[in-house]
Amino acid sequence: MHLAELKGPHYSLADQELRSVAAAVDRRGKIALCRELEIDRKLGMTHRVSRVLAKTQPSVDAIVEATEEEVELDSGSVRVRANAMDTEADTEEVERRVGGALHRRGHPVDLERPAHDVRVVLTGEQAYICLLDCETDGFEGRAPTEKPFFKPGSMSPVLARTLSNVAGGYHGASLLDPTCGTGGVLVEAVLTGGEPVGGDVDREMVEGARRNLEEYTDVDSMLYVGDAADLPLEDGCVDCAVTDLPYGRASKVGSTSLDRLRSDTLAELHRVVRGRVVAVSDEDITAVCEDAGYTVDSHHRLRVHRSLSRHVHVLEP
Repeated sequence: MHLAELKGPHYSLADQELRSVAAAVDRRGKIALCRELEIDRKLGMTHRVSRVLAKTQPSVDAIVEATEEEVELDSGSVRVRANAMDTEADTEEVERRVGGALHRRGHPVDLERPAHDVRVVLTGEQAYICLLDCETDGFEGRAPTEKPFFKPGSMSPVLARTLSNVAGGYHGASLLDPTCGTGGVLVEAVLTGGEPVGGDVDREMVEGARRNLEEYTDVDSMLYVGDAADLPLEDGCVDCAVTDLPYGRASKVGSTSLDRLRSDTLAELHRVVRGRVVAVSDEDITAVCEDAGYTVDSHHRLRVHRSLSRHVHVLEP
């Protein structure tokens, strides 16, 4: 069993991402327990993933007792870190006493390069003693403003990674972004083993996306200049898709209306995509998605600032 410490504030989307790559997910507030986790190191909205060694009541005495009786580690040094989720537990005391219990069993404490990274995660009802598996890969250096090509409104790499994972764009799956902009989603898909296919009606965007992909990846990407509402692709030719649908006066939509562009784009995605589609908009477009032939698996509202929210629709054909 694995324990994932989720990133806020959008815990429902973090949970959705985990459910897309793992089995038997049981979310408990800011953490989730799961099995068969495929891409733990490459999650966007999870801080870290650990293997559960023992669970007990969230009192210090109970945690120490469980450590002494249930936790078995190979020889080597340890570092203990405690994280209290929605509780006022004394994490320093937990770290000190658990570290002391392990030290008495022959594990020296090493805060710099330990052989074992032990984590104690506490909630109001339970404490989990875990062995750190991994922390999420860093996103440093890929912020939109740090990329070779940048335009205002570009998606953060954390959100782009999350949406790609939710769609299923990893481990060799082909992921289409028909409104690729600066290529943020495509970059994150490649970094999890996906095969990117991207297009945009604006040639400058396509060339910029190509520059960004070349900066962070070494794969040949299929990029094209084209209208998302009239895709130059064959029926059922890609595995999954993510689209950040245009909105606002800054969006380039040609002669058609935004409403028509959204409905036509979703209809085209229904034609060319075999699996899941993640559609992002500035409003709830559940009815439009259903009219295009999709079932809305889930809907997440992400507040950007006072006057703008992103609505993430997870669609099943």
